[in-house]
Amino acid sequence: MKKTKICLKTLLAFLLLASQILLLGCSKKPSELSLYDETKACKDIIAKIPEDTISNIGVDVSFSYSGDMRCLIEDSYYVEIYDNSNWYNIDEGNYVFKSIGYILESNVPFTMKYDWKNRYGVLSRGTYRIIIPVSLNGTSSFIAVPFSI
Repeated sequence: MKKTKICLKTLLAFLLLASQILLLGCSKKPSELSLYDETKACKDIIAKIPEDTISNIGVDVSFSYSGDMRCLIEDSYYVEIYDNSNWYNIDEGNYVFKSIGYILESNVPFTMKYDWKNRYGVLSRGTYRIIIPVSLNGTSSFIAVPFSI
């Protein structure tokens, strides 16, 4: 009985991890349309990319939040490219994130550096957006921040 409980817990943990990876929009083909749903975007957090931080291997994203709910920004992200009036996932191969979150305090500026050289390589000229998962009082949402190289 004890061995069965351990196996079930291990299986449950594996399935939970696998579902999180799929929900983050992992893509095997660069031509897949975006899974990001703009109607579920978080409107309570303002995120901007300072122009002088944009490069073909990464960006800095500055966050500001003025709400009173607990706000968490996840370490995970993915990048999409804009082409022919649509957003597309970029092939990232096999990439895994640590499950890390950062608490965004109300009225306290916060900046995160995103370096995708090992994940996506060097991006060519184009219009992109970085999709960042966030959580407000435990409710999952996303932020999409566009930029051009």
